[in-house]
Formats: sequence, C-alpha cells, structure tokens
Amino acid sequence: MMLTDLARHYGNGPLSLTDIATHLGLSVAYLEQIVPALRTHGFIESHRGAKGGYVLAAPPSQINMGGVIRALEGRKNGRGPLSVMPCANLDGSVDPCNHEEVCTAPVL
Repeated sequence: MMLTDLARHYGNGPLSLTDIATHLGLSVAYLEQIVPALRTHGFIESHRGAKGGYVLAAPPSQINMGGVIRALEGRKNGRGPLSVMPCANLDGSVDPCNHEEVCTAPVL
C-alpha cells in the first residue's frame, strides 16, 4: 500500500512516513519495518532534509508488484505462492479486514 501511495504522488516530491501513514491509516512503526526491504531492492529512494521523505525509484509503470511482494517476503529465488495481503486467499476471495477503504489488493 505504501508504494501505491507513492505512485499516486509520483512526480510531486517526497512523502514523509507520517504523511503515508496518515493517508493509509497505518502506523509509522509498521512502515519503518518495510522501508529497508523496499530500499534494498531498489523500489524507493529517500531524500533527506526539511522537505525530505520517500519517492519511487522508477516510474510506477516500471514497478512489478510480484517483485515487490517477493522483496517484502524476503524471497531470494522468486519462487513460491504469493498473497498480496494476509487477507487475500489463493482462491481469489478476500477476507474482511480493517483496511478495506484504502486497500489496493483488489486492484493488484
């Protein structure tokens, strides 16, 4: 969800983790846990300073969500089944959760 928020703001400068957390109804602490993997795998870049924050490292159209999910799951070989979110089942159904209003899993 963080990357889709950054994609919506692509080209408009960096977003702070606080801004992203507010937009998505998530905690900054949660976002801080996923940022290292996203940076290590080259999906986001950080900008320091008063107007700093995070931006996508490439245009949204060039980011492969399968690669993002594998990076967040710590997969090195790119194999195995994927679920976009724990609430997304392999049969395509989605269990209700408290992020339904901002969830981007159905789009993916």
